[in-house]
Amino acid sequence: MRRSFEIGVLLTLLALSGCTLAQAPFAFFVASPTLGEAPLKVSFNASGSSDPDGTIAQYEWDFNNDGTVDATGVTATHTYSSPGIYTAVLTVTDNTNLKSKFTLLITVLEPTIFFSRWDGGSNFGIFRMNTNGTALTQLTMGIDAWPAVAPNGRQLVAFARDMDPDPAAFQFDIFSMLPNGTMQTHLTLQTPSQEIQPTWSPDATKIAFATNRDGNYEIYKMNADGTSPIRITTVTPKDAFAPRWSPTNPNLLIFVTNNNTAPHALDIWKINADGTGLTNLTNRPSYNDGALSPLSGFPSPPSWSPDGTKIAFTSDQTGNLDIFVMNADGTNIVSLNTFASSSTANLATSAEFDPFWLPNGQEIAFVSDRDGTYQIYKVNLSTGAVTQLTPGGMNLMPARTSSNTNER
Repeated sequence: MRRSFEIGVLLTLLALSGCTLAQAPFAFFVASPTLGEAPLKVSFNASGSSDPDGTIAQYEWDFNNDGTVDATGVTATHTYSSPGIYTAVLTVTDNTNLKSKFTLLITVLEPTIFFSRWDGGSNFGIFRMNTNGTALTQLTMGIDAWPAVAPNGRQLVAFARDMDPDPAAFQFDIFSMLPNGTMQTHLTLQTPSQEIQPTWSPDATKIAFATNRDGNYEIYKMNADGTSPIRITTVTPKDAFAPRWSPTNPNLLIFVTNNNTAPHALDIWKINADGTGLTNLTNRPSYNDGALSPLSGFPSPPSWSPDGTKIAFTSDQTGNLDIFVMNADGTNIVSLNTFASSSTANLATSAEFDPFWLPNGQEIAFVSDRDGTYQIYKVNLSTGAVTQLTPGGMNLMPARTSSNTNER
C-alpha cells in the first residue's frame, strides 16, 4: 500500500514538473523479395520506423538472427546463398538509448533448372528439376520452348509457345508464368510472326527476344508485361538470334548473328540495350560460334557466368558441337572439355550444346547426346566431374538464369 502511494506521488510530481517518461521507438521494415530460390538477394528498408518523442539514432540488421550485427543504416541488402527459412531482425535505438525490434521471415528455396522436354510421344512441355537432377516436375503441356527465369528470386518464367494449330507449322509467341506453371500470360500477339528465345533484364522489368516481325530476325525488348516493344538491333539482311542479357549490366546484351566477312558463319556479338555499341566478340569466320542446335534448328543461346565476367557458347570449331568459354570481351576462348575429366567418355564424338551457367559459378550445364539420347549434364569446373541430370526423354533448351550475388 505504501509503495503504491509512493509511485502515485512520484507520477504526480513528474506531471506537475512537466516531465514525461521517454517512449520506446517503433521498429518496422519491408523486404523484397521474401521468397525465392538461392542465391536470393534481398533489399531491406526500415524507413517506416519512427520514434514518438525523439529520433532514431541507429539501425542494426541481423539477417539470420544469430545475434551478430551484419549491417547498419536505414537500408541494407543481403544475399542468402543457401536454401532455408531465415529470420531477419531489425533493432532500432533512439536518442535516449531505448530500443525496439522487428522481425520478418525470408524463405530461400532450392535452386532449380527449367527446360523443355519431349518423351518421344505426345508429351511435350516445360519441366523443372533441382540442380542435382531430383524433383523432376512438368509445368506445361504443349510445344513450349526456351524457358528463361527472372533473376533474383526467380518468381517469373518467360517462354515461347507454339500457337499454330497445324502440327506441321510453328508460330511462337512469348508467354510468362509463375515458377509452378500457373498464371500463364500471353505477352506478344504478333501473328503470324515468330517471337522466340526470351531473356530477362537484371532487374526483371524487361524481356528481350528474337522476332521476325520485320521480315528478318531482329532483337527486341519490351516491358515484362508485354507492353512497349522496342527494336534493339538492325542487322538486315542478316538475322539476329538468341539474346542474353548481362546478369550484372542492365545496358548490355549478347546475341548471335552472322559474320560480316563470312556471311555463312555465326558469331557472338554484344550490343547496348539502346542499340549502340554493336561489337563482334568472337569474329571467327572459319567457325560457327552460337552454332545451330540440332533440336531447335535455331542458333544455340550463349550463357553468362553469374558475375558477368565470362560467356559460355556452342561452337563447331572441332567439327562437332562443343561448349567453349571465353572472357566477356571475347578473349581467351577455351573448350569446356579442358575442364572435364577424361573419365567422361565420348566427349570427342558427341554433340554438346545449349550451355547454361549454374548460380554457384562453378558448374555449367548443357545438352549432350553422348549416351544416344539428348540429356542434360553438368560439369564442375573445379573437379572436372560430369554428372547426368535427366533420366530419359529428349531434353533441350535448359535455363538457369544467374543472379547477381554481390553482398553488402
